[in-house]
Amino acid sequence: MDSNDPQNADGDIVYESDTGIWSNSLCSLIEEELQQHGVTYSDLTQQLHNLGITDYSEECLKLKIKRGNFSAALLIQILCILGCERVDIRRFVAAHKGHFNKE
Repeated sequence: MDSNDPQNADGDIVYESDTGIWSNSLCSLIEEELQQHGVTYSDLTQQLHNLGITDYSEECLKLKIKRGNFSAALLIQILCILGCERVDIRRFVAAHKGHFNKE
C-alpha cells in the first residue's frame, strides 16, 4: 500500500478526521497516565534518557505526544516507565465503533 493511499489495509477510506480521533485518544491516554502517576514531561524525558533513549528533548516529546505523532515503540516505552500493566482500549473502540463492527 502506498503511504499516500487514502485507504487502510481493509480497503476502507481513512479520512483525516479519523486520524485525528486516534491521535487525540492516544494523547489523552498518555496525559491521563502521566497525571495519574504524578509524572511530568520533564520527569518522563529524564526517565527515557536514563534508559538510553536520548532522541527526545522535553519539548520535542511534548509536541510528539500532543500531535499523536510517535511510534508504537515510544508508546510502549512510556507506558513501561509509568508502570502500566494494562491499557483500557474501550475509548478507542468507542471512537471508531463503525470501523470495528464490520459484517
